[in-house]
Amino acid sequence: MFRKGQKSLEMIIGLVILLVVAGVVISTFLNQFQDNPGDQYENTLQQEEISRTCQSKCSEYKSAQGVRGQTAAIDYCTSTFNYDADGDGTLSETAGRLYNSYCEDGVKCFNVHTCEIGQEQLNAERCKEVMKNYYTSSEVGQSEEEANNSIAEWYQPNGESDKTIGTCGLDEIEEVTWYSQNFQGLGE
Repeated sequence: MFRKGQKSLEMIIGLVILLVVAGVVISTFLNQFQDNPGDQYENTLQQEEISRTCQSKCSEYKSAQGVRGQTAAIDYCTSTFNYDADGDGTLSETAGRLYNSYCEDGVKCFNVHTCEIGQEQLNAERCKEVMKNYYTSSEVGQSEEEANNSIAEWYQPNGESDKTIGTCGLDEIEEVTWYSQNFQGLGE
């Protein structure tokens, strides 16, 4: 019948085959859900570059005074970047979360960087205040309505270059966002 040890050998061979099949299935499953590491590296570099640029603009704001300080703040507030946050190769989606949601093709410094001076942050709300103060100052001389129109030009859905919040439909999101709370409907 069976030779001594033949059953053990068959069992070992069966286990080896089972382990190989399980390894292939697990490897295939994991590769389906794993991003391309090159894309992750590229996204990290892109995010670091945006962060460095925003940090530099924030430093200019912190060190400047008067009108120069206001224009540095406005530069920080209105600079717009593209960042493929999910690494899918397109820039048409919403990134961030809740109040800080933003379009991948309309990233503002205050979406990805915190600029603090003492207890104050240069966030969307403060940006709106700084811009309104600048436009209504004696140097520029706009009325409040004109100032609101000037500010609104910088935060256009589907706008041109820096004058956009992006194309992801941020203006249509039902939740309260930095855009809906501070800029949506401004200048209308």
